[in-house]
Amino acid sequence: MKIVGVDIGGTKINVGRVEGNSIAQKYLVKTPALEDESTVLNAIVTAVRKVLTNDVKAIGIGVPGMVDTKNGIVFQVQNIPSWKEVHIKEYLEKEFGIAVFVNNDANCFAAGENRFGKAKDYQNFVGITLGTGLGAGIIIDNSLHNGVGAGAGELGYLPYKDGIFEHYCSSQFFSKFHHTTGLEVYEAIQQGDEKAQEIMDEFGFHLGELIKRACYVLAPEAVVFGGSISKAFKTFEKSMKANISTFPFASVIEGLNVFPSNLDDISVLGAVALYYNH
Repeated sequence: MKIVGVDIGGTKINVGRVEGNSIAQKYLVKTPALEDESTVLNAIVTAVRKVLTNDVKAIGIGVPGMVDTKNGIVFQVQNIPSWKEVHIKEYLEKEFGIAVFVNNDANCFAAGENRFGKAKDYQNFVGITLGTGLGAGIIIDNSLHNGVGAGAGELGYLPYKDGIFEHYCSSQFFSKFHHTTGLEVYEAIQQGDEKAQEIMDEFGFHLGELIKRACYVLAPEAVVFGGSISKAFKTFEKSMKANISTFPFASVIEGLNVFPSNLDDISVLGAVALYYNH
């Protein structure tokens, strides 16, 4: 089976043709983010053609925005101002004559982990992306739970302390409260900086609070992290798990597995997984 996956970001468009469980061909191009709607669409079409073959079955697309998954319409895409309401499914199906599936990037991450990643061993889990913001996707009984407008799983917007969880569980935590970056903190920890480790321990504590909220609502078997900050998992794992251990219902967290993704091309694989989830 050959499926093309497309990850549309504010800075780059990442495209790959997946054959079976691996990417056979990749193509990366800069997103013309400040151009009009049609210019961005044309850039996507050009990128897809770079990896398309005659026997490709479908195209999956992940976008950082709200999505009408049934009709394939995306709204208010982050960092692409001209994309207010784009009928991308209709446009690309007319262009290529094959089925197109669209969802937001966090849902794609969860779907990709469900199909291709370590989380495929679990039927119920939450996929959380830790980067500039905080995104999440929910898998229930091996199926992606979209909710209305693909809006399910927006854990980052849950109220927390004096703001929302995204302020404390993304790169915003390091810039907002410590005037640094996650990368700088991580690198300082590698040099034995105890203050940097304290900052990361604090970050891990907040993540533990987030996971406990998810446990109250979903009682998942696992939580899998993606995004740039997940690469530093070992530095916040201890404080995060210590906080999770205070969850009042021991039976819920007894077998809970929390781990980082090990897939380098999860954005493309996740878009492809939309076909299989459908």
